[in-house]
Amino acid sequence: MKVLWKPHKGQQTKALSQPDSVFEIAFGGSRGGGKTSAGIAWLLKGTEDPGFTGLVIRRNHSDLRQWIDEARQIYVHAKLTGKPGVFEFPSGAKIYTGHLKDSDAYTQFQGWNITRLLIEELGQIPQEEYYLKLLSSVRSTCGVAPQVFCTMNPGNVGHQWIKRRWQIGLKEANKSFKDPVSNRKRIYIPATIDDNPSLQELDPDYVNYLDSLPEPLRSMWRMGDWDVFAGAYFAEWNPAYHIKEEKDARKLGFGNEVNHRYIGFDWGYSAPHCAIWIEVTPDNRVFVFDELYGKEKHPMEVGELIYKKNCQHGKNIEMTLGDPSCWIRNPMS
Repeated sequence: MKVLWKPHKGQQTKALSQPDSVFEIAFGGSRGGGKTSAGIAWLLKGTEDPGFTGLVIRRNHSDLRQWIDEARQIYVHAKLTGKPGVFEFPSGAKIYTGHLKDSDAYTQFQGWNITRLLIEELGQIPQEEYYLKLLSSVRSTCGVAPQVFCTMNPGNVGHQWIKRRWQIGLKEANKSFKDPVSNRKRIYIPATIDDNPSLQELDPDYVNYLDSLPEPLRSMWRMGDWDVFAGAYFAEWNPAYHIKEEKDARKLGFGNEVNHRYIGFDWGYSAPHCAIWIEVTPDNRVFVFDELYGKEKHPMEVGELIYKKNCQHGKNIEMTLGDPSCWIRNPMS
């Protein structure tokens, strides 16, 4: 029998061998980690069941065409029809393809019974809310357990919510954990180009290209580092250096009576609002020691929350600095 594809040992194999009890699988990290081919193979699991419905999502139609071309090399027994394409297998199982051209597209699959959902380049989805709308249709009416498989790289518009949802850097990678509300399990499985020997052999110059990139792109695209991302105001941010325990911060001058204390504020209603509490030492060392973050709250409610935090700290705030756009007249003012 001719073998059309087989996973590499290590992270690809780990991603494809997750049990049905893990509902959300996030696979990715650096560029060239073998994510796309793993996703294509993952969708095959269950296609012997006639009631199986798979769906693959990509952000753009052009990206979807490329995925279909690669999938056809593995789905050799399936018939491809329609635009966007539908793979139909001899059992009657189907894998649909779709793209998300606008925000309304996230609701187009409401009412579906999607057994397995593959989202390519999850980071291109800007808000977690859109992702949850897709997730609401993942349920099984056949003998195959429902499951979600997401591929992703750090640095896209969805960077922060993805990092938060999978607790990247907080939870142990390669180990599933339960969502405290839904009790469903999810797992983050990191992969770099070092986990993809096929690409290293076929295109060794691509590895050299990734190594040659300036920071923070090299950290993101070569190392799969989620603690940096392009577009951050402070590109030098390093949590290993910049996050301190309070006792260590005090050794550096935090908490001294001579320090100056400020609040920085950026208003938002639909977009998030943010307030940060800042302490500056005489030698201009800056500590951010608290924050308030949220959205869809009346300005008066936000003001009360800021006041309560000030009371908790019991520190004299010399000045509150706000983004000038805060004073643009709006219906909530």
